[in-house]
Amino acid sequence: MAHIVQSQICPERGLIYLLVSGGEESDKAWKSAEEILSSRPELIELHEKLYNFKSKHYPKSFTIKPRLIPKTYQDLIENCLDEEHYNGSLDLMESFQNEREYLPVYHIRQVMGIIVDENVVDSLAVRAYKLLQHILQTCGAEPFQDVDRTLMLLNHLVNVYEMDIINNLESSLLLQLFTKNYGRVRTNIKQPIETLLAPFSTDEIIPIRTARLAQRLIEQIILLSYAGIICSDTLKRELYLLIINLSPDNFRVFFQTLSCTTFKCKLLEHALQDTNLGEIQHEYRYLLNASLDLSKIIHVYFQSKPYYRRVCRSTAIWRHTFMLVTLLQSYIQSKSLRISNKIYNGLRDDEKELFVEDLVRQKLEELDQWIVGEKKIEKEFRQSAKLLVDLASIVLDMLDMPCSMEIEENCTM
Repeated sequence: MAHIVQSQICPERGLIYLLVSGGEESDKAWKSAEEILSSRPELIELHEKLYNFKSKHYPKSFTIKPRLIPKTYQDLIENCLDEEHYNGSLDLMESFQNEREYLPVYHIRQVMGIIVDENVVDSLAVRAYKLLQHILQTCGAEPFQDVDRTLMLLNHLVNVYEMDIINNLESSLLLQLFTKNYGRVRTNIKQPIETLLAPFSTDEIIPIRTARLAQRLIEQIILLSYAGIICSDTLKRELYLLIINLSPDNFRVFFQTLSCTTFKCKLLEHALQDTNLGEIQHEYRYLLNASLDLSKIIHVYFQSKPYYRRVCRSTAIWRHTFMLVTLLQSYIQSKSLRISNKIYNGLRDDEKELFVEDLVRQKLEELDQWIVGEKKIEKEFRQSAKLLVDLASIVLDMLDMPCSMEIEENCTM
C-alpha cells in the first residue's frame, strides 16, 4: 500500500514527501504537497498526525501548545463584554485566530451567550460561532471545560494509545480490540465502534470533553484504516449505521469533533448517497459513479433532497443542510495543509474554476431559498439551518488564500 516515509522543506519545491507506492526501493519518489493533496490527501493526513511534531524541518511555531491569551487582553475583552460592545470584543478575540491561543472558560461562555441571544444581530452571532469553531479545531476541547478526575484518567489512557500508534503502527495496542481475520485487513470492528459511539447515543447532549476523548480513539482507528490495517469501507459503513440515528445535537457534535477531514468527507458522502438523488440534471448523472470532488459536491449532492422516513421533516432538512455544508467545508480542508504561516492547496484548476464562476455561492443561495420555501419546518430548525448556510462563507473565504505560499529562504533540505 502507498505510504509516506519522509517529509522535507526545500527552497525550490516547498514541502515535499517521499512517497512509496510499492514494496520495492525503485517505487519511491519525491512528490510535492500539492500533488499528494490533490490525489491522496489521506496519506498526508496519516503522516502529519503521526510524525509532524517529530520533524526537525518544521518551524518551531508549528509545535506551540495551546495556551491562554495574555491577561492584558483578557481584561480588555472582559470590559467590552460587560459593556455589551460585542463588535469590539469579537475584534479582540479574532486577533488570536492565527495563534494557538484560547479564551478563558468564562469568556467562552459569554461568547456562547452571544450566539443564543435573540437580540443580537445575525452577523455577530455568525462571528461568535466562527470564533468558537476555530478554538475547537485548533485547541481541542481543553478551553471549553475543566477536566474532572475520571476524564483525566481516561485522557492519560488515550495518550498511551496515541503514543503507541506512532511507534507501533502495524502492531498497535488498539488492534487487540479487533479480532483477526484470515487476511491482513481487519473487518470485525462493529463491537468496538458501538462502544466508542455509546456516549453519543443518549438523548442528552454529550459534553464536548467526552466527545473529544471518544473521537481521539476513533481517530486512531481511522489512521489504522488509512494505513490499510483496518478496512476503511467497513469502518465507514459501521459508523454511518450508528450516527444516522443520533439526535440532531449529538449528530452535530460528532462531526464537529471529528478531526480526520478526509475520512469525514467519505463518511458524509456515504450518508448523502442515501438521499433522494432524483433531481440531478441528466448532464451530471455520470458523476454519481465518479470519485468525490468539488464538481460532484456541487452538481450532485447540492441537488439532492432528504428522505423523511427515519425522522421528522424539520430534523431531516436540518441534518441534510448540515451534511452539505460540512462536506463542502471538509473537502476543501482535506485539500489544504497549513505549516506555520504557509498554506499548500491540492484543489485542481477545474475545481478552482467553480469558485471563479461563483457556482459554489449560487448553490448555497439555492440551498438557502429551499430552506425558506419549506413551510412545514419548525422555526428553531429553520433558523439553525439558515445559520449553517451563512457559516458556509468560511469555505469561500479560504479560497482567498494563495495555493502555495513562498518558502522562507532559510528553510533547508
